[in-house]
Amino acid sequence: MFFNLPTLLTWARIVAIPLVVGVYYTSLPVETQNIVSTTLFILFALTDWLDGYLARKLNLMSSFGAFLDPVADKFLVTAALLVLVHLGRLDALIALVIIGREIAISALREWMAQIGASRSVAVHMLGKVKTVVQMVAIPFLLYHGRLFGLIDTAFWGTVLSETDLKGMRQLADELGDRMSPHLVAALRTQWSAEQLTTALMGRKAIYDRAWRFFQTYDLLLTPTMPVPAFAHGLLGPVSVDGHDVEASARSWFTCPFNLTGQPAATVPAGWTAGGLPVGLQIAGRRLDDALVLRACAAYEAAAPWADRWPARDGVSGLQH
Repeated sequence: MFFNLPTLLTWARIVAIPLVVGVYYTSLPVETQNIVSTTLFILFALTDWLDGYLARKLNLMSSFGAFLDPVADKFLVTAALLVLVHLGRLDALIALVIIGREIAISALREWMAQIGASRSVAVHMLGKVKTVVQMVAIPFLLYHGRLFGLIDTAFWGTVLSETDLKGMRQLADELGDRMSPHLVAALRTQWSAEQLTTALMGRKAIYDRAWRFFQTYDLLLTPTMPVPAFAHGLLGPVSVDGHDVEASARSWFTCPFNLTGQPAATVPAGWTAGGLPVGLQIAGRRLDDALVLRACAAYEAAAPWADRWPARDGVSGLQH
């Protein structure tokens, strides 16, 4: 039956998608958006249990209901994952793996049904555990704060859904010398669980601060580097303003936007006494690459630099 009480509850999960997603396109404060979206997701996710219970209790089980139930689940989960990727709370690779698995399993079941072997891909207990984990992790990541002042939902949502250190180490083995030595060294380090989760929480904190900043401002302008260009062959500067620093100092201004996934570009903003360019970094909101590029083009039009280049290998650079 297409429309009985259990199937109407299943349809409700599909209808819920614009509500869960649309909250983040309103002018509500971020905290309110998180609470509303999380509440909606939990309420409609509970119908996944309720429709099956009512179908069995009222003897309203049907082939259409059995078909629609997993489809509604996949729609709701996929929509929530895409929102989390858009908000920078979930890596795109993790979402791709989860969504890809759902598509592959659905295709496999369709094929096995056609050849009369549908029992070979019947729902397994591990699949049910996977669903429960997803339904817990997603609202935690949507809420993205401290629940009752005790549970850090961003942390636990991340633990449940993210990070493939083993895969990165395998990639380092495959690439060999083609991967940057400092990245290989970081991957070879035996990180403790506490170190990894602390790093993840640090990333989330940076994202939150950037999110709040860009709720008020369209662009952020910073130096590209904390020092003028350093010697070729070095990973970074050896000192900044007379203080010894690690090579990672080169990325003090640029690395945060790698972590948050925001667009950022660099344009020459001046020249040192030795004729080396000084970079200006222009960063914008997530997915607002067009504004960053327009700002760069406007700056270059106001301060053209294409006819000036630093000297190289004893050859004089172009000057105004």
